[in-house]
Amino acid sequence: MFTRLLCSLIALCILVAAGDGLAQSKPTDAEKVASKKGWDDAWSWGNAFVVKNYFDEVYFPHAMALLDAEKKLSSGAKAADIVASLKSLPGIRGVVVMGNGEAQWPDSLVKMDALSSILFNSRQSDKPTSQVPMTQRTVGGKVHFQQVPMGDKFLDLMVRYVHADSLPKIPTAAISLVMDRQWLIAQVPAAMDSLYRENSQLLFCAASPLNHLWEQSLGVVAAKDTLWWIGRKDVTVRNVQPIWPFPGVEIYSYVHTLEKK
Repeated sequence: MFTRLLCSLIALCILVAAGDGLAQSKPTDAEKVASKKGWDDAWSWGNAFVVKNYFDEVYFPHAMALLDAEKKLSSGAKAADIVASLKSLPGIRGVVVMGNGEAQWPDSLVKMDALSSILFNSRQSDKPTSQVPMTQRTVGGKVHFQQVPMGDKFLDLMVRYVHADSLPKIPTAAISLVMDRQWLIAQVPAAMDSLYRENSQLLFCAASPLNHLWEQSLGVVAAKDTLWWIGRKDVTVRNVQPIWPFPGVEIYSYVHTLEKK
């Protein structure tokens, strides 16, 4: 299903980029260039989307743990018990629960009043479930990432709001994981080696002795530190996408159709 959707999107991007010229029997040189660029950009975007989705799935166990914690909290579990059940998750620096009391781990990780004000006044908390299918996903939908200022630094949170059963469905509690940037960064090299070796989308334009049609580069960069890269580096990358929840950890994707010899 995903492959068909991606192929349809790529075909649409090519048609848009090429314009009406594709309907002509003899497209002009400019139209040929536009068509090729549209294909390159669409496939480059597709590669980055595959990587982005893969790292969303890294946090699927965390999201499911938050959804389970929500059920427990709604059933009367104490905030301290919820914190205790979540603190062993990998890749986190802390847990904060607001609802049926307040609790956090480690102690004094955040100023509870300040965080409560930010979370419950946030636009993210307005609606318990969006009608947009994309935002009904587990990671990035039911549970979402939110960066909040806390003093002179920012906290990268994975948040699940608990909403009242009655209308209006206002948030009555929030369960948050404070994410660890360095943990994600440590996963990137091995994860990308595995993904690039097995994913058909990423392999389609990959370098090989029989590939004389495309040139492809793909990498993950944190600030100025290259975490993983394959392909040439001396290329102009137009497609850069963030890996949530951490701004600054980005996917660099490049695909270029080679001139026929």
